[in-house]
Amino acid sequence: MNRLSALAVVLLGAAGLAAPEVKIDCPGGMHFVKNKGCVANLAPKVDCPGGTHFEGGKCVAIIDTSCPAGMHFVSGTGCVASAKAAEPAKAAPPPPPPERPEPAGKKKGGTFSSGFSDRLQATCGGLAIEVHGGARFTGVRAMLLVDGRKMGDDLDVNVGETKTITGKQGSKAVDFKVQQGLWGTRYTLRVDGTECRLSK
Repeated sequence: MNRLSALAVVLLGAAGLAAPEVKIDCPGGMHFVKNKGCVANLAPKVDCPGGTHFEGGKCVAIIDTSCPAGMHFVSGTGCVASAKAAEPAKAAPPPPPPERPEPAGKKKGGTFSSGFSDRLQATCGGLAIEVHGGARFTGVRAMLLVDGRKMGDDLDVNVGETKTITGKQGSKAVDFKVQQGLWGTRYTLRVDGTECRLSK
């Protein structure tokens, strides 16, 4: 056998004697490192832009679910108004104060005036009423118009006196009273027995 053949035999023999390669399987998420064994796979560090974070292998937007008072967060919509809680029942308003009693001797009703001249009006029982009163030194002179027509005579009423005009306008009974006092004039108007308030 020549030297070359001998060398080939030696090399072939050495190749057959080499240790077989060992393959090590590691659990999922790990890999084998020589002289360390199975170690965890570490994801590479990723810097995400502001307002995002790394999730599921990519940068995704950070969603702020905080909402102002009276609102709540709804996915896919954002902040929406919360349903209002039922408001507590409001207390009933206090009753009006009792009316003051009228001073002794003073009659209720009527429209009081103490001006130099009075121009008073009312619509009562479907009638348009006008009262024209002119102050005199010792009283008042008053005239009554019903639906634009004068009813009765003018009344000259002195201090302490009460005078009236009564009549009918269609089927409506009209009763007009003028009372003159030191405090001024009181006019009282009734149509079919119902008192009507005269105003300027």
